Amino acid sequence: MTITPGVWVRQILANPSVSHGKYANVAPETLSFGEMLKIWGEVTGRQTVYFNVSPKEYEDAYGVGGAELGDQLVFGELVTDWETGLELVGMEELGIKKEEVPGLRATIEGFKAIA
Repeated sequence: MTITPGVWVRQILANPSVSHGKYANVAPETLSFGEMLKIWGEVTGRQTVYFNVSPKEYEDAYGVGGAELGDQLVFGELVTDWETGLELVGMEELGIKKEEVPGLRATIEGFKAIA
């Protein structure tokens, strides 16, 4: 994590008329949990299996912590950035090019290279 934060900070500071008073949406891509797991498996060479688990099943398996995790996952699915009421600024508005910020695949490959 030596490059990506610098790109965002550089562009936020370089574009105060666009970024002032707003939150930066720093996600270079939006992926489902299934897509993330598939990419992780491809990069690591490990077999993966994705299946849906209800919040109740999380709670039954892990108690209070599972209930909290289930609530967080449901919240993440139901509340999207534009529903929060926050003023957001994204990559495009800040002039950040896709090639400047690695996606999940490149990030995992980077971790694999240093492990």
